[in-house]
Amino acid sequence: MRPFIKNVRQGAQTTIHCAVDKKTANETGLYYMECRVSNPLSKAKDDQAAENLWDHTCRLLSLKHDENFVAFLENVSRQLSTPNSTLL
Repeated sequence: MRPFIKNVRQGAQTTIHCAVDKKTANETGLYYMECRVSNPLSKAKDDQAAENLWDHTCRLLSLKHDENFVAFLENVSRQLSTPNSTLL
């Protein structure tokens, strides 16, 4: 396992790259790995797995199951933009 494990600095490099590289500023919807555009694993494109994850997340966060992801993000965004707010 050791060759496949990254430390914190190594693990953050792609996120930092996407945040500061001017070439990525106008890109959206792309998947990055090792600071390059890449194809996600087939599991990441599995709609049933995504729905299962959403259902599990709703249960863990005590969200209404019928609350859609966009509504959820809007709610979280509102809460984060409110001074002194807490999410939980």
